[in-house]
Amino acid sequence: MKSEKSNFLDETYERVYAGDMTVFEECFTPDYTLWIPETQMMTKDGYLKGKFAMEFLSTIIRNDGSNFDRTIEVVHEVEQDDTVVREVHYTMKMNPDKPGDGGADYPPDLVVTIRLLNMYKFRDGKICEESTFYNILGTEMDFMQGDLKKAVAKILKMEPMIKVMREKLSKGELPSFPPPPPDPS
Repeated sequence: MKSEKSNFLDETYERVYAGDMTVFEECFTPDYTLWIPETQMMTKDGYLKGKFAMEFLSTIIRNDGSNFDRTIEVVHEVEQDDTVVREVHYTMKMNPDKPGDGGADYPPDLVVTIRLLNMYKFRDGKICEESTFYNILGTEMDFMQGDLKKAVAKILKMEPMIKVMREKLSKGELPSFPPPPPDPS
């Protein structure tokens, strides 16, 4: 049987991933902090705060859904006091009706499952902090079917995109997906 916090997380993130921004005031503290690999690459401090952080998370998850069929499955969960830690399998499958990841040349039957470790901290019944950890190189290796050179090349190609996203985030703007090309000047 799921705990109250577990059900709260399921219902909250279903709304976040659907783009329901009204969820913030109901389910998150005003100083909510988001630590994920993307924020560590795209922000000076390594995290985002407040409603903007939740909007950023919603944007990147919805972008994945527009590029792949995806499922998010909690496979293990531990709760202690005001902390919940979840092992999540985030699976992306190619779909011929969706564009894929930035036009990459993936096989039509590609399926990639990312193992995430998510830690949620609560204060006064609301989510005040979220930290997610996963292996970015391993994920790119899966996308490139084990070809290390292609995986590293794809990561290196992310540099201009990350620069554009970093600039937008520093101005308090959500990045677009795919991001616009960098300014050549």
